[in-house]
Amino acid sequence: MPEDLVKITDRAVSDADKQIGLITTLHCGPERTGTSGAIAFIEWMLSDDPLAVETRRRQIILVMPIVNPLPLFHTDRWRNEHRSLAE
Repeated sequence: MPEDLVKITDRAVSDADKQIGLITTLHCGPERTGTSGAIAFIEWMLSDDPLAVETRRRQIILVMPIVNPLPLFHTDRWRNEHRSLAE
């Protein structure tokens, strides 16, 4: 299953001296709050909040909202019975 990686930074500023931050969620099991939190963080990082703007200038933020998609989509109790595991 594909895994998404979101890269957030200010591309107008050189990456040479930027710090790199990695945020991952959903390592095992259906940790829906972690995924929801990561998506909310992405939305904030893309906002005009002064702290988000400054963070984008100084850092490269990498976010993987779902590192292990199988538990979220197939092996939890809310399994989608209309989708096969072979897909």
